Amino acid sequence: MLRIPRRGKLVLAAATGMMAVMLAPTAASAAYYGAETDYSSEWAPGYPDYDSYGVCRYGTGVNACFQSNGDIFWVRDTLVNDKPDGYSAAIEWRDVDGTRSGTCVNNHGSGVMGDCNKNFVEGHRIFWRYARYNSGVQVNAGAWVETKA
Repeated sequence: MLRIPRRGKLVLAAATGMMAVMLAPTAASAAYYGAETDYSSEWAPGYPDYDSYGVCRYGTGVNACFQSNGDIFWVRDTLVNDKPDGYSAAIEWRDVDGTRSGTCVNNHGSGVMGDCNKNFVEGHRIFWRYARYNSGVQVNAGAWVETKA
C-alpha cells in the first residue's frame, strides 16, 4: 500500500480544490452571442408600429425588428401566458460579409421596447434572430433572418 505523507495529502487536496473551482461553470463564464454585446436603450416614445420598422419576427416572450435605414435593432420583451417570464429578450446578429457579430439585449423588463443602434457597412448581408436569455445563457432562439444593411 502506497503511503502519502500528511504534507503531500494537503498539497493534493489543495490542487484538487483549485481544479474544481477553475472547471466549475460560473455566471462570469456565461456570454451572449458574438463578440459585441449591447444593452438596449429604452425607447421612450411608446410602442412603434412594427410594420414601419423594417423586417420583424415574433416569438415566445420577444418581438424583434431590424430597420436597415439607420441599422437599428428593435427588441421588445413580451408577456408569456399573461405574465413576465423573467428572461431578457434579445437579438443575435452577424455581418456575413464582414467579421462582426453580437447581441442586442433588452433587460428593461416585460412590455418595454428597446433599441440598439448599430453601424454596419452599407450593402452588407446581416443575419439576425430573436432570442431569450437567462443571466447570459440562451434559453431559446428563432430562425435566422437575412437582410441587408
